[in-house]
Amino acid sequence: ERMHMLEFMEKNNVKSYLEARCTEITPDGIKVEIEGKEEFIKADSVVICAGTKARAKEREAFRDVAFDVINVGDCVKASDVVNAVRTGWDAGATI
Repeated sequence: ERMHMLEFMEKNNVKSYLEARCTEITPDGIKVEIEGKEEFIKADSVVICAGTKARAKEREAFRDVAFDVINVGDCVKASDVVNAVRTGWDAGATI
């Protein structure tokens, strides 16, 4: 699926900027900070992919609540819905 998306982006001249921080979205485009320099990118559409982090704080809040707490999904590692369903199913199968 990822390869299909990258191919689609290339065919449609969609640009991707990594490690860029959005500072402003305007009707004409987007202001970003890349490597300490501010830049304006003209655009009619903007997609922000901000990434994910594991939900460690939420996980730790349940540590002493029950005899057996099984961590699933983003409490184990930041991922996608497939990982959440798989780890949830695995947890259910162990009890």
